[in-house]
Amino acid sequence: MMQLFGSYDVFEVHEEENRLFPLASKDVASNDIRDDLLTCESRGKTLLKEFAEERLKEQNVEFYATI
Repeated sequence: MMQLFGSYDVFEVHEEENRLFPLASKDVASNDIRDDLLTCESRGKTLLKEFAEERLKEQNVEFYATI
């Protein structure tokens, strides 16, 4: 069993600690994917604020217009 785990390097500390990868497939996520995942919350809040200001507060854009 330990030989099997050793062949997949599941418990080893990886040199690139800032890289995201699933343990099951060991595919490393690209920097673009990593950045998208790490900034999605702040981008969502910014987009919601812009949506509310443009469509509700200033009413420059029709509420049901496409985003």
